[in-house]
Amino acid sequence: MAKKTVDTKHTIPVKLCYSHIGGKLGMRIFEHFEQQGWIVRDESTEKHYKLTPLGEQALAKLGVDLEGIT
Repeated sequence: MAKKTVDTKHTIPVKLCYSHIGGKLGMRIFEHFEQQGWIVRDESTEKHYKLTPLGEQALAKLGVDLEGIT
């Protein structure tokens, strides 16, 4: 995939944490997913979340390929 050139004067910083979106943007995305009911806490553990059917539909509409994610 070719890299896109952007005007960095007007962009919001995105931090990576182990190849995942972290920082403030990552937290806002996480909070939005939770508020929308796209993810829910896994009751068997305090650390993990599960994607809901509503989340699957929403991400599919955004063009996110969920094939092969377990």
